[in-house]
Amino acid sequence: MQPLLNIIMGNKSRSKRQGKAQTRKTHKSAFFKPRARAMQSPQTSQSKVFAFVFLSASFIIAAASAFLLHASGVSTLASLSAFAFGLLCGIMAFDVLNRKRWEQVMTTHLNRVVSHHDRLVREVARNRNDISILKDGLGEMAASVETQRRREKYDNLAKQRAPSSDNAPNGGIIHSVLSHLAALGNKPRASIGTTHDKEILELELTPPPLSPLPRSFRDEAFEANDGTGLSDAVVSEIVLHSVRENKLNLFFQPVMRLPQRKASMVEVTCRMRAGAGVYIPAMRYMKFAKDQDLHVDLDHLVLQKTLQTILQNSKKLGEALPDYCINVSAASLSDSAFIGELLAFIGAHQRLAKHLIFELPQAHLSELDKKARTIMLSLDKIGCRFGTDTVRNRRIDVALFKDLKIRFFKINGSWLMKEAKIAGGAARIATLKAQLDHAGIDMIVEKIENEATLRELLDFNINYGQGYLFAKPDQKMPSQFNTPNTLLNKKAA
Repeated sequence: MQPLLNIIMGNKSRSKRQGKAQTRKTHKSAFFKPRARAMQSPQTSQSKVFAFVFLSASFIIAAASAFLLHASGVSTLASLSAFAFGLLCGIMAFDVLNRKRWEQVMTTHLNRVVSHHDRLVREVARNRNDISILKDGLGEMAASVETQRRREKYDNLAKQRAPSSDNAPNGGIIHSVLSHLAALGNKPRASIGTTHDKEILELELTPPPLSPLPRSFRDEAFEANDGTGLSDAVVSEIVLHSVRENKLNLFFQPVMRLPQRKASMVEVTCRMRAGAGVYIPAMRYMKFAKDQDLHVDLDHLVLQKTLQTILQNSKKLGEALPDYCINVSAASLSDSAFIGELLAFIGAHQRLAKHLIFELPQAHLSELDKKARTIMLSLDKIGCRFGTDTVRNRRIDVALFKDLKIRFFKINGSWLMKEAKIAGGAARIATLKAQLDHAGIDMIVEKIENEATLRELLDFNINYGQGYLFAKPDQKMPSQFNTPNTLLNKKAA
């Protein structure tokens, strides 16, 4: 009997639940249907009323015209033709007016879509800023966690190595010495006295040596030789002859905006021809140029050739002209001939000043005298920009860069990769990127040679990339800048 009651009660409860669900469904449909009708009714009803009134008026006018014609003695066929013609004119007028009305409706919708799109773009930009702030906070948190982990590691090491005072006569002294040695591991390295010590970030690893990239069999077979087999005496003589005779060859390599991979800038480097297909790069001949006190003259000649190239390309490319990165030394900024040539060019072509980017080695920035600093700030005001490359010091003074109006910071990609793989390296790189962003400085990572390296570097939100992965230095302008259509790519970047 009890099972039967359970079945009956279960059926009753199930029917109650189904009744409630049906009631909710009915209420829901009753709630949404009037709303849907309310949303659709204004335009639909207006359209129907407009069509009915207009077509009715056309029909009445056409019928009245036909009746008057028939009454005046015109034949029935002519009256019917006049009626049909009047009705057709009414339909055509209705179609024209209806099209104009729909054009107005579509214009209103498009304007609304554009306004929503602009608001969405602003929201995305705001979200990106929030994400950047969050990443900065995570980087600082990771650095603090890494510091705490090291401190605990050294404390545990001191406790493990500290002998008991009961077993050794000098156990207390040894424990004290080990504790002090462990504490030394938590102290920062001795800092060099500067006015920006609070802003200086120090990487753990030293930069890789300045050596040319290893050459593959394909490079040896199809590319120009770099003169590595020439003796120092031969290279020194080639440098002297090339500078005196102004026989320098410019090579161009694009700098890509990341992650879009859009060519935005081009770096100009100078190589000296040593024979058929043999060109000596700067890292091979610069030492001999400095020994013979020719580096300022060399910078001057490279500047002349680069300005000629810019002027020629500006006529062909117009607004699609890329920015040119020129390597100079600090001594050249104080040279009257160099600055005179530059100012004469800018005076004649003021609009091209914004396409000039001068890259100085990191070591030269701290050695600039007052005259060179004044010249840098003056050139920055008239549109030229500055960057730093050849970073050889792991202490990176971002505040000094900001004071000197440095806009670009170029660093070796393999150095960053090795730094990121050690303990706390990723946090240090994130902190460095945050400091550069705060100072308005873009990071350029050079020597990117493969896709795997690029994928890992993109995790640090680098701004620009340069390397053999994108293009190798060549005497011809990169193909991305051979057409004015590059302007579209440049704006998209």
